[in-house]
This record gives sequence, C-alpha cells and structure tokens, in this order.
Amino acid sequence: MKTIQIDNLYRASEMFDKAMPKTQWLIDERIPYGSLSALVGESGVGKSTFLRQLAIAIASGKNSFLNFKLNPKFKKVLYISTEDGYTFTHAALMKQLHMTPDRFDDKGILKEKDDCLNNILFLFDHEQIIDKLRHILKEEDFDLIIVDAYSDIFQQDMNQSNQVRTFLSHYTKLASEYGIAILFMHHFGKGMKSNDKHKILGSAGFEQKMRSVLSLSRKDNQIHLQTIKNNYLSQAECQMAFHLEMGDDLTFTVVDSFHRDESRSGGSNTKVYTLLNEYTNYIKNLKSGHLNFEIIRNRLEEEHNFKVSVGTLHKAVKLYQEE
Repeated sequence: MKTIQIDNLYRASEMFDKAMPKTQWLIDERIPYGSLSALVGESGVGKSTFLRQLAIAIASGKNSFLNFKLNPKFKKVLYISTEDGYTFTHAALMKQLHMTPDRFDDKGILKEKDDCLNNILFLFDHEQIIDKLRHILKEEDFDLIIVDAYSDIFQQDMNQSNQVRTFLSHYTKLASEYGIAILFMHHFGKGMKSNDKHKILGSAGFEQKMRSVLSLSRKDNQIHLQTIKNNYLSQAECQMAFHLEMGDDLTFTVVDSFHRDESRSGGSNTKVYTLLNEYTNYIKNLKSGHLNFEIIRNRLEEEHNFKVSVGTLHKAVKLYQEE
C-alpha cells in the first residue's frame, strides 16, 4: 500500500494503530484543552465576575471550581479584558480575593505579595491581538486564555457566518498549537425569547466553532449555570442546571442542582426536596456531623445512583434545620 505524504492525512487503519486519543480537560467535561469554548449570557448576570473567579481558582491551584474538577497544568491564566478596565478590575479582584484594608500600606500598595497574583495576566488591549497572544505564549505557558468580550475583538459583521468562522479559525489554530484552552465571553441578543443556545448574539457560526458552550442566565430571580453545547456529556448530564448565588465578595457558590426541564415554582421536584423527602437519614448524618459532605455525596451516587452536588447538600441541611 502506498504512503501518500501529506500533512494531517490518515488512513482510518492508521488511526487505530496508535493509542486511543483522550480529551484533556481543564474543567472536567466542561472546558477542554486545545480548543475553543464559550460562556454566554445576558448582560448584568455576572459573566465577567464568574470568569475572574475561575481565573483565581486556577491561579490559586485549587482542585475544583463550583464543584467541577479542575486539572490545571501550569496554574496560569491570561485574561483579555475589553469591557472592564484596569481600575474596575483592581477593585473587583480586591473583593474576590478577600483583601482587607489592613493588607495595604498608606499608599494603597499591597504589603505582602500573593504568589497566585503572578499567575494571572490581564491584557487591557485588543489591537493586533493574535500577534500579541503569540508573543506572550512563546514566553510563558498558560492553561487558559479568557477573552472578555468576543464582541469587542470581532469587529466585522457578526451575522455573517463565514466571517465569524474565518476569524475564530485563528484562535482554533492558536489553541491547538499551544495546547491551551481559550474561553470566549459572549452575550445573548436582547429580548430574544428562545432556548439559551438560540439566544446567542450573531450567526450560528460562533456556536459551531465552540467545543463547549456554558450559559449564565437569570430565571425566576435566580442565576442558573447550564451546559448548552457539549458532545462529551451524557444526555442526563446535559440536562442538569445549577442554581448559583453571588455573595457580597463577588463570588459564586452552587446552592442547588436540578433537571432544567423541571418546574421550579413549587420546588417539590428539585434535588433539595428529594434529599429532604427520600434521603432524610443522610441529611441527619450531615447535620450531626457524623459524616462529611463528600462522603455523603459519594454514597448517594454509589448506593442510589443519585448524583448531587455538595452545594445542594448544604442547602438541604439548612432547610432541614429550619423545619
């Protein structure tokens, strides 16, 4: 059999002569390395806050983010900020990093440096961005590039799919070449009444170029995090949504998880109420402190095939104590 010498041309038989390729995840089953992902949502819901919190979690070397497993290789993030400038970002980071006034001298300079701060680079400029990214990536290794926001760096017609796809191809190549995850923040169109996937502003070309798309939206006076595109999750996992709450420190926490087609008005179908009604003994053990939340979470999954987040368990315990 002849061998045709062309880059990236493989016979199917050759593909099975090598070890099975595995997707590497920065955030397990949500944000893959080496490709493009997106966080989309309506204005004012906290997308930039969410992304800064993610950057801090990676740079701090945490092993989870909002109950999702983190697998950073370098603990470094490059954050392109076009919507929030230097001054606003400085103030937001102070809150999210819980920096109290006593940590600063009389000139407002941080007395003791935090090592994790060296691991987040903010770029407040988007001119000739691809050239700048290549220059930076040649000097340092990063786990994630956050682009906040896509609509500021893409300055062509957002409704022209061919223009969108051509533009994003430069980022796809960059992600593949450096094995880095690139996460775009993008907006929903105003006043659109549809499911989250079809609310994304502009042509479908944007969503089509993403390997994974998360959405952050406000529903029933709650903030919900959902995965609206992902080929790696099971159908059941794709239908899960997470109710988030944001504290005064601009930090999100998971307080509940639920099937996104369930009615939220009565609350009787949520996982919290399932815990209270069907798994009361587990909640009693948590309240008494006999077992910790991670052990209970694992037991519920192993013994009852009931998947639940630690945040949902916390909420169930709180409600149980109030009854």
